Amino acid sequence: MPSKQHGALVIFGSGPGIGVHVASRFARGGFEKVVLVSRDAARLRNDAFIVYSNAPRVEVSTVAADLASPADVQRALRKISDVLGETPVECLHYNAAKASRTTMLEESVPDLRANLEVGFLRS
Repeated sequence: MPSKQHGALVIFGSGPGIGVHVASRFARGGFEKVVLVSRDAARLRNDAFIVYSNAPRVEVSTVAADLASPADVQRALRKISDVLGETPVECLHYNAAKASRTTMLEESVPDLRANLEVGFLRS
């Protein structure tokens, strides 16, 4: 029996770990469209290839944007709207973070602020 067809999944903060795995799972689960958002355009192309490889019938789109920048987020939202057209967003996964190989207690205050600003936009 075929799985239920769903609208769109948008992943803010796509990456080679959680983001691409969540996108692949939702794509296999019947989502019609997947939009991946991240600031690294080259990695986004690779992420899209992985998602498409896991679910070849899904339409995968990418939007390069720095989620710590309100202007980039506004531009990304407009592009997402254009890409999706009439397809409803059924799920939004916010996975944006600044990745580093230090523990929280080793981070500098400016680095901690930068990481928090990815999650809390100011206009």
